[in-house]
Amino acid sequence: MDAKPTTGEPAGPDIATSDARGDSTRDRSPAPAGEPTLLDTYLPDYDVTEFHVCVVNADAETTWAAIRHSDLAGIPVVRALLLLRALPGRVRALAGGRPAPPPPPFTFDDMPRVGFELLAEHPGEIAFGFVGRPWRVGDERPVAIGRGLFSDFSDPGYTKIAFAIRAQPCGAQRTLVVTETRIAATDVRSRRLFAVYWKLIGPFSALIRRAILRRVRSDAERAGSSRSGARAVRIDGEIVINRPVDEVFDFVADERNEPRYNPRMLRAEQISAGPVGLGTRFRAEIDTMGRKVPMTIEFTAYERPRRLASSTHLSMMDTEGALTFDPVPGGTRMRWSWNVRPRGLFRLMTPIVGPLGRRQEQTIWDSLKRFLESREAASSPLRVEGHS
Repeated sequence: MDAKPTTGEPAGPDIATSDARGDSTRDRSPAPAGEPTLLDTYLPDYDVTEFHVCVVNADAETTWAAIRHSDLAGIPVVRALLLLRALPGRVRALAGGRPAPPPPPFTFDDMPRVGFELLAEHPGEIAFGFVGRPWRVGDERPVAIGRGLFSDFSDPGYTKIAFAIRAQPCGAQRTLVVTETRIAATDVRSRRLFAVYWKLIGPFSALIRRAILRRVRSDAERAGSSRSGARAVRIDGEIVINRPVDEVFDFVADERNEPRYNPRMLRAEQISAGPVGLGTRFRAEIDTMGRKVPMTIEFTAYERPRRLASSTHLSMMDTEGALTFDPVPGGTRMRWSWNVRPRGLFRLMTPIVGPLGRRQEQTIWDSLKRFLESREAASSPLRVEGHS
């Protein structure tokens, strides 16, 4: 690990790698000049760093959406790793006469499942951290120290690994996507042990990061092409709910409440840290013609208690828009306005998306009105805590 900085060969069209060691790596980061990255905050001193870079023919917003929502479990090498980690549970299921469940979707929100804790997220950049002894087979479990202690952790015998991915505009319809991995051992012995481990695992780790970039590029460029060629369908409506505006806003803003009034939504969970607010993300599952369809929701504006904007992604469509909440005598007038862009083969159904979507939206919010106004709601605790 004392070797001089080296640069790898290109890893495919528009994908390049760089592997460097020591403080000189700070001058090699593809980040814009003068702009510190999240890893500069959480792991400024390191022994090894590795970059992977690709250019995406899509705007930064579309590319970032692909980074945040792409299902990495569809990458063969990632899927194989997830199956390997789930092997004990699958064996137990088969031994008990139950079918082995398929691996669930895996996005960057699921990084804690493989030991990487969320360190921070800024617009266009997200970072994760791992502390442990990965060279100890069978005892490579990470140390749970919390993001606030990651930078200062220095107990001997461990290695800290920080990983980040960021998207940087590099033209009107082009985006530079960079993954960076930094590694720092806490003592000389750990540095030597990790060096041996990294010689074996490093190439495989690089393979995974290149595969992730290819998936992100493919998803972003496909979404960009779909957006440019697909006509957005506008869905608007309004309803008056006889409950105070603050209560209606808070209840609707917590997506975990929706299965309580929308029978098509099977489950919903918050996947971002912290209280509900700007940037909060949820993962949900809806029933579409008897098929379970995953979806992700991200709040793009949060102006309590008057306006809540969101971006929703499904395999068949993308939806962007906002809810507004206005006090009226006796309650709240809630309005919705959505732009729906069908994707893939679902674009063939564009002519019926509008009428079908308007009917479904009206049904959902009618159900919300009945729920909030019912005696059941009055006696049932509403989930409104944790808002900012």
